[in-house]
Amino acid sequence: MDFTNRSSARAGVWLFILVLTILLAACGGDDHHHDQRDNNPPVDNGGDNNGDDNGSEPPDTTALINRDSALNLMAQTILSSNTLLMLFDPVTQLMYAPAIYCDDPATADAELGEDFRTEQVTYQDCQLNDDGYQRIQNGGLSMIYDGEGVDAPIHVLADNLTVETRESSDGEITVHTLTLDGAFTVSLLPEPVEFSFVDVNMRLAVDYHREVEGDPTPIDAQSLRWDFQDYDSRFALANDGNADNSIDGRITFHGELAGSADASTSIPIHFSDNTCPDLGALDLADDDDSSANLTFNGDELVLTTNGNGETLTCDTLAPYLQDIYRVLPYAF
Repeated sequence: MDFTNRSSARAGVWLFILVLTILLAACGGDDHHHDQRDNNPPVDNGGDNNGDDNGSEPPDTTALINRDSALNLMAQTILSSNTLLMLFDPVTQLMYAPAIYCDDPATADAELGEDFRTEQVTYQDCQLNDDGYQRIQNGGLSMIYDGEGVDAPIHVLADNLTVETRESSDGEITVHTLTLDGAFTVSLLPEPVEFSFVDVNMRLAVDYHREVEGDPTPIDAQSLRWDFQDYDSRFALANDGNADNSIDGRITFHGELAGSADASTSIPIHFSDNTCPDLGALDLADDDDSSANLTFNGDELVLTTNGNGETLTCDTLAPYLQDIYRVLPYAF
């Protein structure tokens, strides 16, 4: 086994994920947007919600996708796809070190193949404790490898895997719990760098709350749930060193906006150091023949819902991104 090539490729993995993590952090970094919102979605600045302008009809609120829900669903689609990317490094580390996140290796029951790669691992209260940080892992993972190289696809089956992280700061604990249940295939192409998550048929859930140290009562509890079906998400390193994300597949949303939609990118979504993507086009279509397209071009966004278009700015989308991003962990 060529550990030199593996180390070089993994260095690229870390750099790429670090860059994307920093870029995505911009979604939560502009607090003045967050402070101005209330418990209701912000009003789009492209027209009157009553549908009186230009003789248009009131929006159809029975379909999943309508003028009032479109931006929220777009933000969820973008950030749920990025959450998949955060799974890449933990999965690849578990190939050769199934107990890497366990202070007590006995809490990780692993089966290794002839090449010493992990084929199956079950966690039972696997804990990693550091100064102000705790990680608790339960559930199982199975892995099948399509070859021996660093770019060989890995077929992963998650059996109700939960990863809880607890971070303490200034007397407060921030808690994130990630749950995976289902299958996906992950692969890395080193040159040019591309991370792929394909054939994703999986439930992905993130739960968030805060606690005061010494009092486990949850504060500001929030949850996100997505089901992916025949879903592909690919991240490529762009010429400017940032990331392009291509999406294709079906996603089911839960919560107040519940329903399924087919998602695709006619132009890959490009992330830079802005709060919003600055290039790309994302399409959503639900089962009621309702659809939306969001096109990014610098700070200008064009939202088209059921054929009706309006020009927006990043300020309109940012609160949705920030609300969702706050629930997501920075890394697993």
